Amino acid sequence: MSTIETPLSPETAARVLISQLQAMRQSIPGLLFLSPTSVRRMIPVANIPEAFILTVGNAVGRSDLLGRASLLPPSAYADAISLSVLYEHVESEGQQFLRGIHDTRLAARYGVAQEALRMYGVAQRFNRPGDREQLVPYINAMRDALGRS
Repeated sequence: MSTIETPLSPETAARVLISQLQAMRQSIPGLLFLSPTSVRRMIPVANIPEAFILTVGNAVGRSDLLGRASLLPPSAYADAISLSVLYEHVESEGQQFLRGIHDTRLAARYGVAQEALRMYGVAQRFNRPGDREQLVPYINAMRDALGRS
């Protein structure tokens, strides 16, 4: 016997997704949220070629003189590049996911907002002298909520 899964309501799906995202965020060791100033300051240095960083790491590992002078162990250079490459793929997937969320939200708002504007126009056209008492409060409330005088 098979079971039929009932789709989640949008509200439940959103709550479940938020909970999953929070769990994912907590599961990533060392996850940082930098200030825009810190990001701007770090980008020029962080974007130097991977080959340069790996070459320096190799030199630190092979030279006693550089090994003693380095603030990092030789493996830290390659480890940081590996982490960067892995998280670059995660970042790309995350951006695609966020784009989908954004576009879904935008399309939902667009559809209902388009119909709301249409109904505002219909109400204004229906606003004839005999109907004024019935529609005026609604039209005024719509206009005020829309922010148009």
